[in-house]
Amino acid sequence: MSCCSPEAARVSFGLGVRHYAFTDAPHATAAMRLTVPLLHKVMVPWVVPKSDLTRFGIAARDVIQYRAIDGAQTVMRRAARARPLPDARGKKTILVRPVEEEAAYVSGARPILPAIRELCGIEGARVIVLARYRPQLERLRAGVPRGARVMEMSFDGKHLLENADLFVGSGGTMTSEAALLGVPTISFDAVPNHYERYVVRSGLAVRARSPRAIGAAARRLLASPRSAHKKRAARARASMVDPHDVLLRAMGISR
Repeated sequence: MSCCSPEAARVSFGLGVRHYAFTDAPHATAAMRLTVPLLHKVMVPWVVPKSDLTRFGIAARDVIQYRAIDGAQTVMRRAARARPLPDARGKKTILVRPVEEEAAYVSGARPILPAIRELCGIEGARVIVLARYRPQLERLRAGVPRGARVMEMSFDGKHLLENADLFVGSGGTMTSEAALLGVPTISFDAVPNHYERYVVRSGLAVRARSPRAIGAAARRLLASPRSAHKKRAARARASMVDPHDVLLRAMGISR
């Protein structure tokens, strides 16, 4: 079993053993082309159409959809809280996660710096930017206004989200996690995908693409009651299944 690993696909094919896989990234076409044609079964969240996988050479009957997304599983775990979080100095914390620029499937993403500058203009808020890589961290530190803090992702993501008043993300995994935790969430939709569309359609997140729209949405969400976000997120999580059970059924194993 793998998460659509090309190496696992090659080894399992060479050994003649069945390869079961999960994926939530059919947009990662390079890995999909190397993996999907060699899979026995592939399991995907129900928001992903089977056609997203069958185009890589697997039969529709071997694509198993299940009602859950990865973000729902990760937010249910216990957060590591040993390390103290950055001090918000009595202000509301806006957590910003830039796009994964080095991913093979990302191209032409919107620059995040203008949006960060817009967020820094919100009175009573502190902006914390979670850089993904050292080069990105250095670029952001050189460009953000004074008062914003740019740091590497050296904290437990769930712990950070639990203590954020607002999350602004590119529409990827952390955007889904924030939305499913009930954190007021803005997606700037840098990498359009089915999970981002799901959390926006379900009212778990707001989509805003321009810096001005992001700033307006941030002001509105920071002024709204947090309880409504929490309730919507709890209902969404309760409607989802455990992917582990899906895997066992696919393998014909009784729990």
